Amino acid sequence: MKTFEVRWIANGQSQNSITVDAFSATAARDQVQTMYGNLPGFNVRYVDDITGYKKEVYSEMYKPSEYDSSSSGFDSWGEFVGTCIGFIAAVPIIYGLFTMPSGIFFIAIGVFLAWVAIQVAVKIDGY
Repeated sequence: MKTFEVRWIANGQSQNSITVDAFSATAARDQVQTMYGNLPGFNVRYVDDITGYKKEVYSEMYKPSEYDSSSSGFDSWGEFVGTCIGFIAAVPIIYGLFTMPSGIFFIAIGVFLAWVAIQVAVKIDGY
């Protein structure tokens, strides 16, 4: 059995759509004709086989999550260590911004620590 989307129209109504299960497009059209055929000006616009589309959408909607709640959020030790050093590097940079113009020295220290964070992360991960 396949799934079909049948679009139809009748007098005084906008275009409507209904999903039905049938063995063929003709059977789907007949099903909708039986349900709504007594409406004045009833006319089936088209019948579309959506069996594959429906299966694909449902498989994406109900795919189990790959998220592991026990994970720390970091992919590797290098990423973790680099992030920690990066946060430490942010402190002198922020302090240097608030103590300008003499804070340029602290900004330089912070930039150097950020560079060290990147180098450590790359070295630990082996890139």
